[in-house]
Amino acid sequence: MKKRFLYKSGSWQIIILVMGLFLLSEPLFAEIKTTVDRTHLAEGETLNLILEVQKQISGQPDTKPLEKDFQVLGTASGSQMSINNGVVDTRTTWTISLQPKRSGTLTIPVLEINGQKTTAITVNVTQAPQADANSGADIFIETEVVPESPYVQGEVRYIVRIHHAVQFSEAELIEPAIDGAIIRKTGKDREYDKTINNRRYRVFESTYTLFPQSSGQLVIPEAVLNARVRQPGQRNRAFGGFFGGDPFDRFSNSRSVSVRSKSHTLQVRPQPKGNKGPYWLPAKQLSLTEEWDVPKDKIRVGEPITRTLRLSALGLTAEQLPDLKAPVIEGVNSYPDQPQNQTQDTENGVVSEKTRRIAFVPTRAGKFTVPAMDIFWWDTEKDQQQHIELPERSFSILAAKGVATPPAKSESESLNNTTKSKKVDTPLPASTRAMGYWPWIALAFALLWLLTLAFWFRAHLSRSKDEESKPKPKQYTSYRNAKKAFKEACRRNDPRAAHNSLLKWAGIYWPDNPPRGLSDLAERVDDESQREALLELNRVLYRGKHETWNGAKLSQLDIKSSKKSVDSSATQVLPPLYPD
Repeated sequence: MKKRFLYKSGSWQIIILVMGLFLLSEPLFAEIKTTVDRTHLAEGETLNLILEVQKQISGQPDTKPLEKDFQVLGTASGSQMSINNGVVDTRTTWTISLQPKRSGTLTIPVLEINGQKTTAITVNVTQAPQADANSGADIFIETEVVPESPYVQGEVRYIVRIHHAVQFSEAELIEPAIDGAIIRKTGKDREYDKTINNRRYRVFESTYTLFPQSSGQLVIPEAVLNARVRQPGQRNRAFGGFFGGDPFDRFSNSRSVSVRSKSHTLQVRPQPKGNKGPYWLPAKQLSLTEEWDVPKDKIRVGEPITRTLRLSALGLTAEQLPDLKAPVIEGVNSYPDQPQNQTQDTENGVVSEKTRRIAFVPTRAGKFTVPAMDIFWWDTEKDQQQHIELPERSFSILAAKGVATPPAKSESESLNNTTKSKKVDTPLPASTRAMGYWPWIALAFALLWLLTLAFWFRAHLSRSKDEESKPKPKQYTSYRNAKKAFKEACRRNDPRAAHNSLLKWAGIYWPDNPPRGLSDLAERVDDESQREALLELNRVLYRGKHETWNGAKLSQLDIKSSKKSVDSSATQVLPPLYPD
């Protein structure tokens, strides 16, 4: 027993000795050494963050904390082991390539690797240099602002031109963000060549349009270009002798650059005191035109007269143009359509147009006048008020067909009547003098209405007899043919053919009590969506021939799924809205 105890004691001594040697040769919690290859750099340049630990670690550093102020371009890792006088030296290294997102004093935050933390490092980033055509720089930016003293809500063109005599592997132009102005990209970017001081540059040009929203100073900040410039024949050996080459292939033959332009301060002028009218329209050009669609024959009560107004401007968007409202005219109903707005970007600036159609429907005979229309606007090129006016226009309206218009009396007849009335010694009663000729006019209209009704009744009987004598059109002989014709009409998007074939199909299905129209048929359909589709077809037919209709939804209608039993006592009171 004693001998066995001594054996165990010796074994534990060997194990403890081996563990001690291991701990001495490789620390369990080794410190992470944190360094950078540069602490002062310009905006757009890059730096390398190097992390080193005297231990072999397979993990990777968490780089998310770096993304606040830096762009992480790539991470490379490697390990090295050496034995010197029996001492094993193992090292693990991470190299992280960073590009600052802004200028100023930036801090590389603490990172964590397998529970171990690095130390924070501060770097100073200066603004990118401003270069121009006279500096001979490889890359420079020119900016142009027209005009530099605009009116509030007036158009300002901001042009950015990037000149580069070296080749980019990638480039990014940071678009301007301007407080107090609406900015929009204008047109397509342009590329062309230009020679400056006997050096050839490739020019990339972008144009923006600004609309200041308030008067006073407006600052347009610098335009910033971040790019990588190719360097043929050069390779970046920033990672020492651990690797045979640069692991960042896309950065091995390029360098980072950042270039900025100068800023601009605009003096935005307020509306001038001499501006007239309810609208403020600062523009280079503005025009107002009209077109009339008037019946060729005499205009009668109930017939529409359509006026199309077009307001066009150079230097304003369509949203800035005023609404073209319909005037209020006694004895005339106005029906304006929704305005159509259009804005285009051209080399001369923003071009816009607002179009509106207005239908005037007279409700009584006589004469009505559309009043004149005028618009005041400010010419920004001449810096003065301008005025556009459409003259008034009058129309003579006759009574509707079938209603007689009382003839106008001549001046001689009126004079004779006046003379005769003066010779009468017996005065008329007060009530008769107050009513004048209106009772006689009312009586004449009543007689004319009765005559018109009699002629219509006679013509209706004659037409009914003619229709009875004519051969009947070919009827649908089967339920299947009627259904097929309806489906085909829906496929062609033909509303009138769909209406006719559908009623004939329903008449075959309900022979004892066919539906009197689409509204009656809709009451027999259980499906809500199909009822709405039937009513939509009814509205399309009511609005006229030029109305478009899509029959895809109604083509799903199946009469078999509708209500089979209907009230057979219902009688047709009015003739159908769309007779065959």
